[in-house]
Amino acid sequence: MASSVHIPPLQPSSGPQTVTCDIVLGTPEDIRQVTTKLQAALALAQQRWGAAGRRPASAGIGPAAAAAAPMAAAAAAPLCWTTDAADHNGDPVTSMAYLPQVAGLPGGEGHAGWLVSSSRGLLNLWEASPSGGRGEAALMCMHSQGTDYTTVCLDGERSTRMLLGASMDRSGNEWVSASSLEVETLLAPKGRCPMPHSAASKIQGQNCLAVASLHSFGGPLAETVVASYGGALVCWSVGNASKPAASNSATPGSAAPKALWKAHDALITALHKSSFGLSLFSGAADGKVHMFNMREKPSRPTLEFSQQGRITGISQVNDSQLLTTAGDGRLMVWDLRNASAGPVKFAVPDARPIVRMAVSPFADSAAVATTGGLYTVDLLDSACSVHTIAPGAPRTPITALLWNSATSEVVAAGGPGGPGTISVFKARLGF
Repeated sequence: MASSVHIPPLQPSSGPQTVTCDIVLGTPEDIRQVTTKLQAALALAQQRWGAAGRRPASAGIGPAAAAAAPMAAAAAAPLCWTTDAADHNGDPVTSMAYLPQVAGLPGGEGHAGWLVSSSRGLLNLWEASPSGGRGEAALMCMHSQGTDYTTVCLDGERSTRMLLGASMDRSGNEWVSASSLEVETLLAPKGRCPMPHSAASKIQGQNCLAVASLHSFGGPLAETVVASYGGALVCWSVGNASKPAASNSATPGSAAPKALWKAHDALITALHKSSFGLSLFSGAADGKVHMFNMREKPSRPTLEFSQQGRITGISQVNDSQLLTTAGDGRLMVWDLRNASAGPVKFAVPDARPIVRMAVSPFADSAAVATTGGLYTVDLLDSACSVHTIAPGAPRTPITALLWNSATSEVVAAGGPGGPGTISVFKARLGF
């Protein structure tokens, strides 16, 4: 049915101003249009009066704004649920992946997707509920799988029914691990790709920190995965759950990758596969972000961006904008059409290092975890206003962060609930 949204007076004038949108609701695009118009109206109100807990419209624009930027609103988002630390044997959760659907498992009304979490020697499968913690658990652990490794990054590929991970075993050997997303063999190991001894720019300590499936790029990249290894990027053929290309018996350095190239001079700390073209983004400990064109064999980046501190998050939110977060405490928004111009806007949630970032299902907000708190940043606001999800310094570091696309809830590992827990928050989206 048609819906009209009216906003009261918004800026100095002799009479009221009204913002009206008449559309047929019911699709994500409809909701996006309503949200955009409301955000525009709210931005006008901020220019006149500001708003409690929201940044003035001029903040976040230009280098000098970071030091003067006010802190986020104090009101916290509702906490829906916190899992029991015993589900991970009290060990910290090292990574998470959200899957809207898993073939053969329940879906549709009454279900809100599936979550996979990893901790030391363990993978857990969780069923998500749309209840918001009212009357039933927001997350229920349905299945566990023991492993002989710890995974620091997960990426689920529904088309190949494979769960891919950046993993390290007890001996310190690093792998791309492949586990099953088939209902008959859920989370069972399907193979592992050993990192080559000759990888470029290997750095002391753990080197494989990020992984991403390239299957959706198609062509020669179908059923492949890319992983970071020091300052290099390594591509492997992994096959699918029914016919894996990797072997469970592989030994370190025993197999040759599909491709390998030096991508950074420093340790690669973040990867992002674009949903708007055949582009791959990588970020490193020295604050550099590189974009690679995957239509051809990559050798050098097509675009470069630079931030201060270790890159902790990258996300392309539309065909022209890129988000990055880093240890300098800033979330930056870049124009991909003019990379050399610097960020078009940015947010400083609490001036502490940002350790995790995740973009909302409609790309209108970003959840940001710092060493001092958990926040959302309004991406539709020209000021990148900041709202608090969980006030105060977390009990333990937030080690993984994502959104549930079915419920628009923010899911955080560690942090407020302590080590081994996962907390679910009903985040405030924009207005």
